[in-house]
Amino acid sequence: MLLQPKQYNSCTLWLESIKTKGTKNAYSLHISLFCKFHKVNPDQLLNLNNSEGQLKTLILNYIINLKKIGKHSRQTKEGRIICKQY
Repeated sequence: MLLQPKQYNSCTLWLESIKTKGTKNAYSLHISLFCKFHKVNPDQLLNLNNSEGQLKTLILNYIINLKKIGKHSRQTKEGRIICKQY
């Protein structure tokens, strides 16, 4: 089950600043998938030590994963990309 970004203080202002419903839904979906893949929540992302490049490493690992699964599968019935950890 995906987390709901609107339940996290770290996402409230960010989501309120998005004007279109479609964009808000897309961004919510992708931050949820990113967090699920790394087993973290949005508040934990803000606590990462960026000087050590932790967030950059998470992003790069997620992109690599998306490229791997993109070669092997397309989208589910709901149009969502499934994140699999390798």
